Order: sequence, then structure tokens, then C-alpha cells
Amino acid sequence: MRKWSPLNDRQLNVLRRIADDTDPITARQSELANTVYALRNRGLVVTPRQNGVWRARITEAGRFYLEHGHHPDRPTAEESDIKSAPKDLAADLIRRLQLQEGTIQLENPTDDVRGAYRRAISAAKRRGLVPEGFQLLHTGRDKGPLIIKLAPAGRDVETEWNRIRLAARNELTGADLFAKLDRDGGGIEVSDSTLPRARQLLHTLSQAAERRGHVLGMSRKTGRLYIRVREHLYTIGISEGEDQVPRPLAPDDWRLQGAYSWQRITPREYDSVPNGVLHLTLGTPPNVDHSWRDKERSKLENRIKEIVDAAEQLADHADERRREAEREHREWRIKCEREQAERDRRDAEVRARWEAAMAEARVLAVEDLRKKAFEEALAGWRAAAEIRAFCSALEEATDGTAAHGWLAWGRAWADLLDPLRHPADFLERFSPEPQADDLRPHLGEWSPYRPERECRSTPPPAPSARNVASEARTSGWRWGRQGPFPWWRR
Repeated sequence: MRKWSPLNDRQLNVLRRIADDTDPITARQSELANTVYALRNRGLVVTPRQNGVWRARITEAGRFYLEHGHHPDRPTAEESDIKSAPKDLAADLIRRLQLQEGTIQLENPTDDVRGAYRRAISAAKRRGLVPEGFQLLHTGRDKGPLIIKLAPAGRDVETEWNRIRLAARNELTGADLFAKLDRDGGGIEVSDSTLPRARQLLHTLSQAAERRGHVLGMSRKTGRLYIRVREHLYTIGISEGEDQVPRPLAPDDWRLQGAYSWQRITPREYDSVPNGVLHLTLGTPPNVDHSWRDKERSKLENRIKEIVDAAEQLADHADERRREAEREHREWRIKCEREQAERDRRDAEVRARWEAAMAEARVLAVEDLRKKAFEEALAGWRAAAEIRAFCSALEEATDGTAAHGWLAWGRAWADLLDPLRHPADFLERFSPEPQADDLRPHLGEWSPYRPERECRSTPPPAPSARNVASEARTSGWRWGRQGPFPWWRR
């Protein structure tokens, strides 16, 4: 990394702390050692030792960086951006984006610098230097701040980029901002006599913010003044105090008609007169987080650093709240994932028990269906034999001619009941497919359709008949010896 490359937020904060020197940074703050060494390598601080312990001290280069926002040895735009070949500039652009968290923003670049960056962006896309899964976005081709972003591909990123792009186009900064302030006051609510001072105050504030890497801007649409710290906007309001100056009532005013001559207090009216006391507010609408007012010994011009510090504190608190929200969101996601995993585990256990119960019930139901089929076939075979014997006896008793109709009907009915006359139907029933009603007697409270309990207020219905013999049995026909069931029907 070049020594004139921009500092990140952590390095900049540490450099300011070293410059302030109210809370010295020494070797005892081991968590800041790497940051101090990085600043020392760029010549912004030195670390002289005393009693074996180094203490960080800012250099002239460090003070220059805090005042101007860049390293004193930084090459000019013509040297670094314009004279470089597009392929070298493109590779350097990708490296800078990766080092600066994917974003480069130049507030008021020259036309030559804009053109150099446009060539670099085109070369990076044409030569395939953009990392896979990322896209190179930019805005500010001809005017306004130049923003270049290396972002992951995706609709959510494009939505956020559109917000940034439109916000940049809606922003007035630098010379354009102060031209508007000189032209129409820019919505500053002060008297004409105090307006020049208010403009100079904003100019001083803009310079101080720029030295810290921030921007004083105005919305083109709303005319709202704000200071931009990173991606946070904080509205700035400037107003002028007023004094209530009494104005005597006219002699013919009706309110004086009822006054007595001995009254010492004469009714008066009051005029609001600007008093030249400036009042500056800072905050996020509709809230005002900080406010400053001219005092006898402390004018607003002497509190510019305090105003910029307050804006940075608001931004730091906003970043902390964002990080806290992200942390809570991550914890919430982890909790939801754990709860979902626990539900999945319980559901898997329930499904495993249900599948085991279903497998056992299927075996028992198949056995029941086989017994039932065999019982019906055996009963049909015995009934067919008894019917045929009865028909033979009837034929002998009547010589066959008188009972011809009964004999034909009885023997046809015996053939219908006899499983040996249609063995394929009987053999097919050895491998039955149990239905829900066949499984219920063996499932307890389980549902035969899904892994859950099933409420059963009544016993499950008996399985439906499966062949012609069973239909014959349920049609009112009764055969065989009456009395207790034989052993194979128990």
C-alpha cells in the first residue's frame, strides 16, 4: 500500500487521538499497536521510546493529513491518474476498491480526473479485471461527486446503489452550494445584516468537515442543509434570535379607552426584532440532537470543531446501533435456525416413530387380510361342496326333471362360491395392499395418512368385501352347520 493511500476510519481516529494528546497511546495499548505501526510506516507518527516504552507522537505530515485530508506526498491527479496507462489504472482501481471496502468517492474531481477514471472503469470491465460475482458501478460521469463501487451482483445491491446514485445527483456541494447560498440565501433564516456572517460560518464549517473527510451539502429538492459523515446525513439549521421590543399603542387605540388616569402600566404591543445572535442545530429530522448559540465570550465560529465532533459522534453512535442491530439480527437468525432445527429434529423423530408403526401395522394388516381371504375361500369351498351334495340328493329324489331349474341355479351358485373354479382371484389376494381402514386397528392413535395423532370417536369400519363369495355371504345366504363357528372362522 502506498504511503499516500487514504486512511481507513480506525487509522484516522487513532491519528486524531494522537494529535489531541489528551489520552496518550503507548506500547501498553497493544490492541492499537498495528494501527500505530501502519501510521508510522506512512510517516504520519513517530514512536520514540522512554524507559523502554514507546509513545506515539504526530509528525508534521500527520498534521497536514488532518488539515487537508490527504498525505503531503500524494501525487497530483495529473501524475497519478491522468498519465497512467488505462490498463495500469484499471488494475490500481480494483486494488484500491478492495482495500477501501469497495467504495471510492471523490467530491469535486476535475474533468481530467473524471475522464481518467472513466477509462479505468472501461478497461477493468473490458479486460475482465472485475472479480467474479461482483459488478463495477459508478456515478458522477460529468458532474457532482464521483462514486465508484465494487459490489456483489444482485437485485438488493442494485436497489441500494440506485438510492446512492439518486442521492448523489440530488446533492449540492462545494462551489455549487455556496453559489446558491450567495444567490438566494439557501433557506437560511436570518436577517439580511446577519446573512454574510451565516454564509461565512457555513464556509468555515465546510472546510473543517472536508479536512475530516466529511461534506457539507444541500438537497436540490428540499433545500435542506446537512453535513454528511460517511453515509449518514445530519441536518443543519441556522436561525437568528429575536428580541421582543415593546411598541406603545396609538392614543386612539380602543384598548386605551378603558384605562384610568392613575394606572401606571400602559398596554403595549411587541415587535420581534432580529438581534444578530446565531443559533445552529444539528440532528436527524424531526429530532434536534445538538444545538449551539452565540454567547458573549464564545461565538459559533469558535465552536466549529465541536460541531464537527458532534456530527462524528452521531455517526459513530448510528454505526454502533447498526452493528448492534446486525448483531441482534444475527442472533435472531441463529435462534430461529436452532428452533427450526429442533422442530425438524422433533418432526423427524415423530416421523420415524410413525413410519415404524406404519411398517408394523402393514405387516399385521397383510396377515389379517390373508387370514380373511383364506377364511372366505375355505368357507366358500365347503359351502360349494354342500350345495353340490344337496343338488345331487334333490336330483335323485325328484328324478331331475321337476327340479331342473333349482338344480341349474344351485350348481351355478356353487361354482360361483367355489374358489377352485377361479383360483387366480384367490392367489392374487396373497399379496394384498392394505388400505387406511385396514391399518387403523394396528396403529393405535396414529393416522394412516400422515405422522400425527388421529381422533377416533367410533371404531373404524369393517373392510369392504373383496370378492364375489363375500358379496354372496352378505346378501342373506347362509350355509353350513349352524351353531358355534368352526375353528378356522374364529
